[in-house]
Amino acid sequence: MEPLHTGARTEPTLGADPVVRPPQPGAPASAAQEARELYELAIGEKNRDYYLRRFEAFDREGTRFGWHWPAFFFTFWWLMYRKMWGKAALYFLLPNIIGVAIGATATVAPRFALLAYGVYLLGLFVIPPLISNGGYYRHCQKLIASARHTSNNPQARFALLARKGGTSNVALILLMIMVIVAGIGMLAAIALPAYQDYTVRAKAANALRYGKAAAAAVGEHYESQRALPGSLAAVRFGPPLPPELQDLQLNTANGVIRLVLSSGPVNGRTFQLVPSADAGGRVTWTCQPVDMKPKLLPPECRP
Repeated sequence: MEPLHTGARTEPTLGADPVVRPPQPGAPASAAQEARELYELAIGEKNRDYYLRRFEAFDREGTRFGWHWPAFFFTFWWLMYRKMWGKAALYFLLPNIIGVAIGATATVAPRFALLAYGVYLLGLFVIPPLISNGGYYRHCQKLIASARHTSNNPQARFALLARKGGTSNVALILLMIMVIVAGIGMLAAIALPAYQDYTVRAKAANALRYGKAAAAAVGEHYESQRALPGSLAAVRFGPPLPPELQDLQLNTANGVIRLVLSSGPVNGRTFQLVPSADAGGRVTWTCQPVDMKPKLLPPECRP
């Protein structure tokens, strides 16, 4: 004798697959509405309609592919924004590891490295936007499944999804921090060399003042004796020198005074004071660079 069929609907057993299933024809409207509400909570308010249309198409057609522009331009940030932390970490670390590995093989097998690099670029920029909607769909499915396993209370499920789903401001905060750090770095790259040039010019100006005093003494000696002194010591100039100067040299043949700077990026660099005498024996001095950049010298020493 055949067993009688009562027609009663069999309830799903505890532990059955809790993944959201597309509502079947004739299914109660409340089931379809609950599935939509679960999706909405998992997605959040941002671009909800866009993802709902994609998810409903996935439920109907079973395909998981489709182009997604945000995942093309901002893959890492989009993953962070949609709270896919593990995928974001993988996308951040894996390309760097693969890039280093390809670079290491470039010297040994350049053709293979070139081919691998092409595949690397394809995987980095083309594959993520193709699979991003499907990946986000599976992410939301897992959130919904976790909520259903956690509680049989619909309100508790909704609260859990509202907390774990949606979007995160972590990506925006991290991006802002990186922009600020990059801005500080750019300002430092501009300001530090400018400040260094300023300090070098200040040291050169102090050295020039001392050199001018020595030049004035040499000039007075020449005007009175019609001859150059045998040394700077003869006109009472010499050690100790100011800290900006490593050495102060007098060329007794032509009267040129060379100033050798000390410390910092101009350590050992020189500029000079060149004399010229008029018919009456009056000496004037011209400041000239020797092996220093003119911009690092006082204005009167620049060509």
